[in-house]
Amino acid sequence: MPVTEIRILPNGEIVLQQSTDKAGGVSVITGSSQPKAAPSAATPLVDLGIKMVVFDMAGTTVDEGGIVYTTLKRVMREAGLTFTDEEFNAWHGANKKEVIAHFMKQCGAGGDEEINQLYAEFEEELEAVYFDKDSPLKPIPGITKYFTKLRKAGIKIGLDTGFPRKIASHIIKKLGFASYIDGSCVAMEVGQGRPYPYMIYELMRQNGIESIKEVAKMGDTVRDIEEGLNAGTPYVYGCLTGADDRETLLKAGAFDVVDSVTDVPITGESGKRPAEQNGFPAKMRRH
Repeated sequence: MPVTEIRILPNGEIVLQQSTDKAGGVSVITGSSQPKAAPSAATPLVDLGIKMVVFDMAGTTVDEGGIVYTTLKRVMREAGLTFTDEEFNAWHGANKKEVIAHFMKQCGAGGDEEINQLYAEFEEELEAVYFDKDSPLKPIPGITKYFTKLRKAGIKIGLDTGFPRKIASHIIKKLGFASYIDGSCVAMEVGQGRPYPYMIYELMRQNGIESIKEVAKMGDTVRDIEEGLNAGTPYVYGCLTGADDRETLLKAGAFDVVDSVTDVPITGESGKRPAEQNGFPAKMRRH
């Protein structure tokens, strides 16, 4: 009886071959798939094999007018801490309590008790603005439509942030994100914020994502880029809706920098996953 085999040639070409009863006889019964081109910024997420995207919140999916940073700088300076804007900007995207701890220690301004007290003051002032009925919080334009497209493509959505849980949950509820996302994580829930990768790993655990290669990270700060790279994904996208500029994000190692995260392509023109586009069942594709 003829036997059909799937063979992968040294050049990466995939063929179906049918052995005959004749010694050494081989009949190629179907076409081939050439090796996939190296991923580029134009490669859709589904073509990269992405199963979950982890988004930052403020400056990436949430437009809050930079209030978090202006409030944090003001609270620290009113407490007598001295630092330049350049020194402060290097901490964009970090756990806000870690930022306070760093500058207090740098200035020799106190220990854990003083750090906790100043952080509480910052959190109280930020809540007063964020929780006000006239709060400036709003979604980045087009983000909920983008979330819907990701879901339709079978890609899960996670949010991670340096905000405390109370504030993160308030933002998610206020902006109506709860029905779009598959989970969220704040730095304090995993012990260390960015650039440590633990929030990404926690979101992978929540959503049953096995490999970091199946995760993309998107954010507006160098810390977001570092977080993604430290987690092990090469697919780390910077965006220009928040704190850092294109040159800074690229220098940090971003796979690509876009005006908004909604500019990152999700599917190809056909809207199909690569296996479907080329006529092969998914189990025959090389990943």
